[in-house]
Amino acid sequence: MLAMGATAMEEGNVLVVADLFLDGRWPHGDVEYVYAPGNVWAVGAAFWALGPSVLVERLVGLAYRALLIWGLYRLARPWGRGTATVAALTAWVLLAPFGLFAYPWLCSLALLCAGTALVIDGGARRSTAVGAGLLGLAVFHQVVLGPAVLVVLGTEAWRTTRARRRRLATGLAGGLS
Repeated sequence: MLAMGATAMEEGNVLVVADLFLDGRWPHGDVEYVYAPGNVWAVGAAFWALGPSVLVERLVGLAYRALLIWGLYRLARPWGRGTATVAALTAWVLLAPFGLFAYPWLCSLALLCAGTALVIDGGARRSTAVGAGLLGLAVFHQVVLGPAVLVVLGTEAWRTTRARRRRLATGLAGGLS
């Protein structure tokens, strides 16, 4: 999966726009791009660190999948480790046929799942702010996930303490900025 050439138009779009981003061209301003800019920035940062290539872009896609599977595992953990493991393995089996390229939607879903898991499990610890930050990044990657993020953060803010609300707000502001 890592060694195959770029095969889909969407993958080519991510590769080209991220490479142009490194040259100083902005998505939506200088280059047409149909998604929110978060994915271009993530792949562009990987290109800056490791050099532009299909392999680097696929490694970013692998990281997206790992984050999604980890988030699903954390969300299913209250029903037992066996259930959580089955949920994570099922997610991998369902994702494998799509290859490893860095889908913008997959990244946003991974951030949404991982952020939700951290917010729900966070209590009053730092993981609450980190989870809210991941939820903010999910919106930065796919704006249409804003209502889902509001549902997660709204219900958590409604049923929690004032100090935890501050952590949620701080994390969300950090993720959106």
